[in-house]
Amino acid sequence: IEQYIMRQLLDNECWSDQETLADSQNMVATISVRFGRDGRFSEEPKLIQPARMPAQGPFLVYITRAFAGLNRCNNIGFKVPEEYFTTMKSPYIALNFKP
Repeated sequence: IEQYIMRQLLDNECWSDQETLADSQNMVATISVRFGRDGRFSEEPKLIQPARMPAQGPFLVYITRAFAGLNRCNNIGFKVPEEYFTTMKSPYIALNFKP
């Protein structure tokens, strides 16, 4: 399901590889999301990794862009597979934003 959601972020041009940022090839951010049946977030996404938002620099920009991309696609609405609601043990999905 994680890959399916990330694919929608890419296909809907809500997220790109961020190659314009210095050192973006070395950056990875993990954000946890939870969906409602309408395909939108049922609560605000949460930063998991790194544990804290960087205070400044390119990594802050990278993570800010990841959240902005999530919000752009949330406005469109995600296509969430039924198994998310019926068979997953946890309602949270960890999305890895990486180049």
